[in-house]
Amino acid sequence: MKLADILNVNLDTLVRGTEPASSDHDQFTVNPTTGLSTRRYGQMNGWDFLARFWWAIFGLVGMIGWILIQVLH
Repeated sequence: MKLADILNVNLDTLVRGTEPASSDHDQFTVNPTTGLSTRRYGQMNGWDFLARFWWAIFGLVGMIGWILIQVLH
């Protein structure tokens, strides 16, 4: 594990000599027993989306407010 950190490579790349199946390490992880890529967070529902992207509410409220101001004037 430390050797992978020193060389700045993925542990799978160091051991297997292959690149990971997915380049998006936030969303997917490799299951060590099967060797297949699986979603890290499972299926995302509305609450999961709001929990991860709560900051998007500010932009949405701002856009709706701006549109209402433009329409009402």
